[in-house]
Amino acid sequence: MGSWKTVKVVGDDFMVDPCSLGHECAPVEFGRDKGNRSAYSIVNDIRANLMYAGRPPRQVFKQKLDESELLYGKDIAMGLYASGYEQRRQAISRAINSLKDKALTLETKPENTLFLEGWYAKACTNGLFALVADGVHTKQPKTLTQLYFAHSVCDEGVEVPLLYALTARKTEGMYRRIFGHLQAILERYRPRPHQRLRVVLDFEKASINAAKSVFTQFIVQGCAFHLSQAWNRRRDSC
Repeated sequence: MGSWKTVKVVGDDFMVDPCSLGHECAPVEFGRDKGNRSAYSIVNDIRANLMYAGRPPRQVFKQKLDESELLYGKDIAMGLYASGYEQRRQAISRAINSLKDKALTLETKPENTLFLEGWYAKACTNGLFALVADGVHTKQPKTLTQLYFAHSVCDEGVEVPLLYALTARKTEGMYRRIFGHLQAILERYRPRPHQRLRVVLDFEKASINAAKSVFTQFIVQGCAFHLSQAWNRRRDSC
């Protein structure tokens, strides 16, 4: 018979790491045990990562299941799956909900989020004379409408990105929020006296109206490239 060694426990905390004691650990069902351990790790990963804020729990579960099979093999993925999504739903939902007030917006940004502060100053002090803004509709998550971006045009045609925004709507109010953020950047970094800028947009009515209401001292113009595209579409439809 071997000797027994005691380990002091206070509440739920071990005063000594029990794994440091001599032992043999051989789970009867390795896949299920490893799957459960993986589930705990996944929940912690979700809580620590803002990219999961607002994501549907079932979608996150499916993503993590695919990642587990790719990284650790089918047995461990089946252990993580256990009896299905419902077994993991509550834990994953709680982890996602813990990010509710930490989602990245134009008004709130976590300290570890990269913003283009240095580029703002460089653009505004190197001959900024125009802002160009447009939307991309094919590279963003399907639940969102567009990736809207704005960049500045400086001396010698150098372009500097200023803002990227994932939007769920293409309304005048949404564009006013975006342009209001740009206006605050320009007020902060542009040297005085201010040079009158041009704002070049596509021919979307909501964005033009929003730009005119925010950039009251700027010249708001349509983009010649978008105009030529519209002419070509009209020609091809005849």
